[in-house]
Amino acid sequence: MSTQDKNKIAVEKFFSSFGKAEHSSYYDTYFHKDHKLYFPMFPLPVDSEDHRKIDEGFISGFPDTKIVIDDIFSADNKVVLRGKFTGTHKGEFNNIPPTGKNISLSFISIIEFRDGKNICEWVEMDTIKMMQQLGLVPDQS
Repeated sequence: MSTQDKNKIAVEKFFSSFGKAEHSSYYDTYFHKDHKLYFPMFPLPVDSEDHRKIDEGFISGFPDTKIVIDDIFSADNKVVLRGKFTGTHKGEFNNIPPTGKNISLSFISIIEFRDGKNICEWVEMDTIKMMQQLGLVPDQS
């Protein structure tokens, strides 16, 4: 199996387990010790521990979280994923009390691997749309 295929499988496992009990077991084996995440809600990259906290925040805020992978491909040492995140806001999220509203967000994630682990990840997600779906920001459309 090629390195590209192994990287792609690692990404598929990580994202398909999101919100499930086995997801937390992937962090130590999936993230490189020098991991950085670039995420739209944060001005600077975060390390693996803060990445885990971000994920845990989404999972506790949206306990019925589901991620569907629409497209995934790899080239060289990178994997690109296009997917959809859905969930119901049933728990506190970023100091926002539960609204009971459903969200559905498309996202793109580019993951760079080094030594078989995720060293850097860039996520693009429309966070304003998420706030609109939660009823916190008026929909301008």
